[in-house]
Parts: sequence; C-alpha cells; structure tokens
Amino acid sequence: MKLSQQFLDLLLPANCLLCEKPPSVLCENCLLRFENRARSVQRGNLSGFALCEFDDDISLALSAFKERGQFAIARLLVDELLGERQLEQLRALGAEALVSISSSKASFAKRGFSPAQLVASSLGRRLGMPTMGKALQLNRVTQDQASLTVDARATNLVGAMTCSTSVAGRRVLLVDDIVTTGASVIEAARAVEASDGRVVGFFAIAETLLRNSAPNEK
Repeated sequence: MKLSQQFLDLLLPANCLLCEKPPSVLCENCLLRFENRARSVQRGNLSGFALCEFDDDISLALSAFKERGQFAIARLLVDELLGERQLEQLRALGAEALVSISSSKASFAKRGFSPAQLVASSLGRRLGMPTMGKALQLNRVTQDQASLTVDARATNLVGAMTCSTSVAGRRVLLVDDIVTTGASVIEAARAVEASDGRVVGFFAIAETLLRNSAPNEK
C-alpha cells in the first residue's frame, strides 16, 4: 500500500469492507484478493482493459463506492492493482485524454457524483493524462440497464449519448466502473466519433461475464 494511503489511514481510520478490520476501507490483505486479475476484454469492435472480474468481493467494494460514497475505494483499486506493466499497456494505446461514461440524471441526483468520473480521475493521475469528465452526456431518459436483457441493453442506449466537440481530433480512452455487454462503451464510442474524436479503447474497474449477470452492470 502506498505511503499516502497509509498516512490517510492514520488520520481517517476505517474498517475493511471485506474482513471488517481497521485501518483501511480495503486492507492490504484483502486487496490481495484482486491482485493479478487484470484482463484484456473485447466488446464489439472495441478493445478494453479491466482490473478484475466482477464477483462478490468487487460487488461489495463497488457498491460501497457508488451507493455509500466511499470514494477511497476507486483510488485504492486503481493505485494498488495497476502495475507498471499495465500502465505501459494503457499508455501504448496512444490516448491523449480520458473520457468517462456519463451517468443518468437520476443516478447523479441520487448519488451526487459520477462514479466513472472518479475512476477516470484516479486513472488520469496514474497515467499523467487529462480527463474530460463532462464530454459525454445522455440526451434522453433510458431504462435501467440492469433490468434489461442483453439485446434490450443495446437497443436502450442506441443514440442516447452526445459528445462535446472538445474531443475533435483527439485520441481518447473511455472509462467506466463496470462493463458487461459493452452497450455503454459502444454507444459512447459512437458519440465520440460523431464529434470527430477517435476512441482507442476503454478501461473499467471490473468486467462482468455475460453468463453471470448481476446488478449495477452496464
């Protein structure tokens, strides 16, 4: 665990989500559960990278992050699970900026923040790369993806996003917290490219395998 996190643990101690022991929201021993699970993933024509597979442990961690505002979790996962080899793989994609997948207005109103934006901020610090957190926006109300079938998820999001012209001529890496069918990243890529940007790939904390559909997926 990095020195900055150890210092924060001394100032703001917390119990680990998984083992319930202090001093960190994810202790060093429990973080080991996620190590060496980084994976390349493919959705449609897009290549991506996920830190781990979506399972019970990561579900608990991401639920605390997204629903209870435990912001340190996203930072810990990105800081501790992205080694130099993985960082070089991401840099090799040639992105100039990170673009986070937009939350719905209802989700933002409920949480008060965008999970994907916070993940992108943590990743941007590791990569030394700027983030464009508000470049993507949902332009209409969509159904909750978690309640839909695979086919319905794709249809639900077609044409649902717009992207600012700030991406024009730039190579960008899309960022989300979870990827399942890929409907969100595929629609985001369409919107970016409609504004003359180029998507070089995507990054997510977790990949949910389609045979293991679960809540909070996208």
